[in-house]
Amino acid sequence: MAFARLFAVLSTTGHVLPVVAAASISNEIPLVTFDGAKGTTHKFAELNDPVMGGKSTGTWSLNTTGGFGIFDGEVVIVPSLKAPGFIEAHADGKFADLSAAAEGDLVLRVRSSPEYKGWKVSLASGA
Repeated sequence: MAFARLFAVLSTTGHVLPVVAAASISNEIPLVTFDGAKGTTHKFAELNDPVMGGKSTGTWSLNTTGGFGIFDGEVVIVPSLKAPGFIEAHADGKFADLSAAAEGDLVLRVRSSPEYKGWKVSLASGA
């Protein structure tokens, strides 16, 4: 297992379902699940953008019955920058070694309302 920090950043209400990396469809490596499984269930925290007058807010919660995380919030314009702020949910810990999937895809199973296509995921080793 690699030590990593996983970030999910969005600007709308969203349900974050299990995240997997795959070199091929038949070779999925679970990265994050919300089902209590050891090694893939991590504690997430939500962070707002209080820097430079940001007014974006969000929350993170877990639906244990449905097995998904709920990242809910609103990103608003930072008046001094005249640009959008941010909200993020992140988890620190030991994650699966994804090197076998380096040539493959990262699959996010996400549901959002309204529809949102700007999901961003960052992985950092040793963060």
